[in-house]
Amino acid sequence: MLRDALTQLADGQAFTAGTTYTTYCYDTGNTTPKRDMGAGEPLCLVFSLGVAAAGSTDTTQLGASSGTSATDGSTGAKILATATIANALLTIGSQHVIVIPPSVNIQRYLYGRVVLGSGDTVTADVDLMPLSLVPKTAYHADSVTWS
Repeated sequence: MLRDALTQLADGQAFTAGTTYTTYCYDTGNTTPKRDMGAGEPLCLVFSLGVAAAGSTDTTQLGASSGTSATDGSTGAKILATATIANALLTIGSQHVIVIPPSVNIQRYLYGRVVLGSGDTVTADVDLMPLSLVPKTAYHADSVTWS
């Protein structure tokens, strides 16, 4: 997967209980009309886990949101897309893709968003990228027993 430092929204960020937004945002510019993030090449956020989910809640919500502040993702937050994922699937090294819908009415700043239960944590990198650059490799458990 090709990654770009200019579109990285989180770099090993530890997300904790409650709703947390990525440390960084992507500035779409102050143009009129606003940029249509879904026109042309489909875009997505890729959550790459560096530390597996821990805690007592069974699920975590990963998502994309837009806002009106360059420093606080919760200011004027508007949810663009979300996925609720079982914590058992949020393992170290796993990747989870949130597709930004076409023709979405986005505000100026784009953020990643994680909603965790009380006492839960997860650490991830979050990258904005074209959907076509996300690897489509599937890994399956083998039936070999090592001793």
